Amino acid sequence: MIDWNKYQAEALTTAVYPLERELDYTILGLCSEVAEVAELAYQLDEDTSIPDWQASMKSELGDVAWYAAAVADALSVPLQQIADMRAATVEDTSALKALLALVAASGALAGLLKKSIRDEGGHLSATCEYRMKVEVERVLLLLAQLCRGHHLTLEGVTQANLNKLADRKQRDMLGGSGDRR
Repeated sequence: MIDWNKYQAEALTTAVYPLERELDYTILGLCSEVAEVAELAYQLDEDTSIPDWQASMKSELGDVAWYAAAVADALSVPLQQIADMRAATVEDTSALKALLALVAASGALAGLLKKSIRDEGGHLSATCEYRMKVEVERVLLLLAQLCRGHHLTLEGVTQANLNKLADRKQRDMLGGSGDRR
């Protein structure tokens, strides 16, 4: 079982973004990483000979976990509290259904942020904040489903993510873009 608070604390030691835009940045980052998971899944569907696709999927899913931790931090809530909101179990569903639901959850977060900017000047109402937490919870559950669907463990994905980021931090390569930093 993952200690989500420990993961969140360790993951956020690698955060590089302006804190005054934390919620905007982290939700946009989550949406971007979910899109990368979808793109990889699409490529796998088209070409099953992609070398080391499982390592690529593990890395992309780890990035989704990182952004889920960062969004929770932006909402000032421990990630474990979000993970425990309903104490839901991982359903046995196809990887495609889980991926589509993950896209929907990240899109819902973006929509809530958009509406708070448009209607409330960027202020989060209690209702909006709660709905964002629910969507982050969905992200965590769907992340677990996708791991299972790709024969990965959530523990392995999050640990690999922390290892990757610690290496980048040590080499002063947290900024920039691309998986080969």
